[in-house]
Amino acid sequence: LSQTKLASLEAWRDYDLELGFSGTEKTEVILGSLPGGTELSRIDGEIAEYGGFAEIVNDSDTTCLLSVTYLRENEADVMRGLTRLGFVKASFEDSATAKEAIGRTKARLREIEIRLEKIDDRLKKIAESTDLIECYYDLLATSARQSEAKMQLLGTENCTVLCGWVPEQRQETVERALSKFECAYE
Repeated sequence: LSQTKLASLEAWRDYDLELGFSGTEKTEVILGSLPGGTELSRIDGEIAEYGGFAEIVNDSDTTCLLSVTYLRENEADVMRGLTRLGFVKASFEDSATAKEAIGRTKARLREIEIRLEKIDDRLKKIAESTDLIECYYDLLATSARQSEAKMQLLGTENCTVLCGWVPEQRQETVERALSKFECAYE
């Protein structure tokens, strides 16, 4: 959005009045565009008889940006003449000149870039932890499956769960004794 605004403001850079300036008590000032290459004499031909005056601010092959000043009492006639030429009114709410607005917009873009860099850095740090998070998830999921298996065993008629330890020198003796039964042990 700010890049678009900046490009729009750049086209009005040479306009010295505040972009939101609408005139005085008796005069109206409007900004707008016509198709590129529209000659000033043609514009004046449409509005001069109604006390209108046009100033081309920026002219390119595609767009002619202009400021039009006229008596408020002749607004309908001036607008009718401009409409015949293909005039499109520009709308600026800014109470600054284009150059001032460009400076503010560039400063705002720099602030946004700095914030985006900080967010990017935080995301990179979070991304570094994803492997660890995946390991914790796998560990917890395995533990949950083991608990579910133990709960299913407890639901049978002949089931006993023993928890404890066996001295290492007695391990073979215990394994031989347990091998006579259908059982699982670790």
